[in-house]
Amino acid sequence: MLLLVAGLGGLLYGIDVGIIAGALPYMEATSGLNAGQLSFIVAAVLLGSVISTLFAAGLW
Repeated sequence: MLLLVAGLGGLLYGIDVGIIAGALPYMEATSGLNAGQLSFIVAAVLLGSVISTLFAAGLW
């Protein structure tokens, strides 16, 4: 069960990265944010997935 949950976590992490990569050009074109601000948004989304993983590990 633990391997299944870890595998699904890795799959979802990959999907998150793919979605962010696809959304960045549109965010850059429509929001007027510079590269530093966009990288902060990407880092915040990925950091949220790390924090949620640690929280989920505590539920076991």
